[in-house]
Amino acid sequence: MRELGLISTNYVLFVIILVLLTSLQCSLWMQLLGSFPPPQTWIPFVVYAALYRRPAESLALAALLTLAATSLSAIPLGLFLMLNLLLVGFIVLFKERIYWPGSTYFVLVCGSSVILFSLLHLSLSWMIEFNPIRHYHLFDWTLGSLLTMLIGFPLYRLLNWIDHLTQKELPTEAGAQWL
Repeated sequence: MRELGLISTNYVLFVIILVLLTSLQCSLWMQLLGSFPPPQTWIPFVVYAALYRRPAESLALAALLTLAATSLSAIPLGLFLMLNLLLVGFIVLFKERIYWPGSTYFVLVCGSSVILFSLLHLSLSWMIEFNPIRHYHLFDWTLGSLLTMLIGFPLYRLLNWIDHLTQKELPTEAGAQWL
């Protein structure tokens, strides 16, 4: 019972922090910086789930995080869920080939995930939507990727601390360090 409570606390803390950061991205960022491309604040949570959880758990956590973030996005729920689950799949496949512990790996995967998410979104939009994306902005994708990498460093520490606080054991290939 205690273990279920710790896992629930871990997931609830992840969702609360995701909603707070995504709300700041959607409202405060636009008020202060206008149309300057924001960091994708929800992507580090999906990346962390894919890197530091077992595959089935990472898919479940990514789906939960998607449900929490979908109200703050213009992407339809089905497409958003499909994109995030594909993103988790790609990250897990990449992790099986190349992995090193630490925040630099996490940050690099966050940055490349923003680009991959944008490319997947563009291609799936053209395949399944009636009104596909017509304009894509390479500068915005690149700048959003760099800004997401910058917020990845403190988020890695925070998410690691939450895992340590809730006594969440990481899979052995991910290492068991929390700092």
